[in-house]
Amino acid sequence: MNAINRTSHYSSIHNIKKLSNSNQLSFKNNDSPKKDSIKNHEHDNYQREFDNCQRKEKKLQQLEHRLRKFSNYLTYKFLKKQIDELYNKAINLDENSSEYNDFIADNAKIIANKKEIEINDEDGRLSDLAKSDEACIFIMNHDSQSLDPALMAAFSSLLHEEYGKENKGSCCPRPKIIVNEDILATQNEKIRAIANKVGVVGINANLFPTKEDKINNMKKMMPLIKNFKKDKNNIFIFPEGRISGFSDLELKKRFQSGVSELIQIETGQKKRVKVVPLGFAYSPIEKNSGIIHIGNPVYFQKEGNYISVNSGNITPEKGSQGYKEFFYKENSTKDKPLSSEINDESTDPRTENKRKVLTANGIPLTEKEQVPYISGVLCENLRICKEEAKKKLPEGDSNIMWIY
Repeated sequence: MNAINRTSHYSSIHNIKKLSNSNQLSFKNNDSPKKDSIKNHEHDNYQREFDNCQRKEKKLQQLEHRLRKFSNYLTYKFLKKQIDELYNKAINLDENSSEYNDFIADNAKIIANKKEIEINDEDGRLSDLAKSDEACIFIMNHDSQSLDPALMAAFSSLLHEEYGKENKGSCCPRPKIIVNEDILATQNEKIRAIANKVGVVGINANLFPTKEDKINNMKKMMPLIKNFKKDKNNIFIFPEGRISGFSDLELKKRFQSGVSELIQIETGQKKRVKVVPLGFAYSPIEKNSGIIHIGNPVYFQKEGNYISVNSGNITPEKGSQGYKEFFYKENSTKDKPLSSEINDESTDPRTENKRKVLTANGIPLTEKEQVPYISGVLCENLRICKEEAKKKLPEGDSNIMWIY
C-alpha cells in the first residue's frame, strides 16, 4: 500500500469513526422532527462514506492479492523440497497425538528460520504456561508483517517443547492462529494444507466488512469459541490486523475490537478468560535476532452482569496514568477493588494483583459498554510488553536460544 493510498484510506477511516460517533449520539435524542431530520442526514452521510471505503478497500485488496500470490509462488518454487517433505509429514498426522505436538514444535522452528530469540523465561514463564491446563489467548503487537510470524512461530515452538516436557503432548491445547483469509487463499495447495493442519484459521480482516463477511467470520469462529471454552485451543491473534500497516498511528488507534468481542463472549462461557500479551521487538542491526517479552496473564471473568479484570502488567510504576489510577486508587466507594486474589488454583505470584470490575466514572459497565474498555486494558498491557521487549534484557537475566 503506497503512502498516498494509505493516507487517503486512513482519512476515510477517521471520517467513518467521526460520523459513527456523531450518529450514535444523534440516536439518543430523537424526540423532535428536527432531530429526526439531523439523524437521518448524518446516517446518510455515514452510509455513503462507508460504501466509499468498502470500494477503496476492495481495490487495495485486489492489488495485495496479486502481489501476495506472486510472492507465495516464488516461495514455493525455491522451497519446494522442504514444503513437500512437511506436507507428507503433516497430512496423515492425528491431531490428538503427541507426534502432532512434536510436529508443531519442529514446524515452527522451520518458520522461525534460525533466528536468535531473546526471551524473558528466566523465571519459568513458559513452564508455567505448559503446566497449566487453562487455554490462553495470546495477543501480539504487529510492527513487522514479515518478521512477526517468525517470532510467533518461535514462541509456539518453545511452548510446545514445554508441553512435551510436561508429558502433555497428546492433550495440551492445540494452536489456532487467526490470520487474514487472503494469506491462505493465495497459497499453494500444499502450503494451505500444512497451514490448516497447524491451526491457521483465515477470516475476513477487512476494515469495512459486509454483513455477509461478518456472518462468515462468525461461522469460522464458532468452533474456536467452543473449543476454547473446553480448554482445547490456544488462540493466537494480532489485534491490529490490517491497520498494522498504518505505522504512523499509535498502538491504541490500531487496536481492533475483535479480540475484545471474543473475550466478552467467552466470559459468559467459562470461569474466566486468560489472555497473555507477547511483546515483539527486533534488533536494528542484526536482522536474524528478535526479542519476545512474555507478559503477565490478564484475566477477565464475570461478576454477575459485569466483568472484572486484573491489572496484569500495569503496576504503580508502569502504565498510563488513567490505568494506574483505575487499578491502584482506592479512595472511591464506588470504585473499590475486589479481592486481589483471583479465585483459581494458581500459585503464580504474577497473578496476585488488583482485580476490579470495569467501570466508567465509578459505575460498573453494562454488556453493551464493555468491549471498548476490554480493548483499552488489553492494549495498555500489550503496549507495556512491547516497550519491555524493546529494552535490552540484563545479561544473565534472559535465555538466548537458537531456533533452527
